[in-house]
Amino acid sequence: MNRKIFRCFLFSLVMISLSSSFIITSKSDFFSEANADSSLLQKEMSGIEYKNLTLPLIVNVSHSPQYPLDRDKVLVIATILGDNSTRAKIIFNSTIIFAWYGQHWGWGIYEWTLWELSVKTQEQILLMTREEGTNKYVVELMELPYMTKVSYKVSATNDAGTSISDVHHYYVVRGAASIIYTQLYQILEFIGYLSVILILTIKIGGTRKK
Repeated sequence: MNRKIFRCFLFSLVMISLSSSFIITSKSDFFSEANADSSLLQKEMSGIEYKNLTLPLIVNVSHSPQYPLDRDKVLVIATILGDNSTRAKIIFNSTIIFAWYGQHWGWGIYEWTLWELSVKTQEQILLMTREEGTNKYVVELMELPYMTKVSYKVSATNDAGTSISDVHHYYVVRGAASIIYTQLYQILEFIGYLSVILILTIKIGGTRKK
């Protein structure tokens, strides 16, 4: 009976020893795997470039000259607050006006449309260039003929998304010389029509008297 008890006791000790060894090995493997995963995660994180999650802010948009002539190129300038990943472009279209009735001051330097018959062109896109060391982005639009209306907006994009400005406009107006010539031509044309009417009236009146 004592031998059986001794054998059971010895068997229990062996089983406890094996269980403890297994638990220690499992814990060691677990912590080794955890350390390996942590090291791998740190390596991956070290290669990640954190991205800016703030949309670019377009604070000012303008063009120069404000009232371009048909021989002028127009410089569009936008001030955009953002990081180095910010990219900007201009989206614009031209409206060719065939019938124009407007007002002008100072021989057409300030001119706007009161009524028009026009055809709008398709939208065009040009990339804007950032001036070094500033938040200003610029692009140059080519010359356009008189009686053209240009509508444009600025789009700014970075890793967070895209911001778009309000729509801005400008008209291609006439210079002083062209308006003076036009006015003189219209005056001479009016005098010519009036002269023809007077001559015809005199002739018809003379014919009736006879």
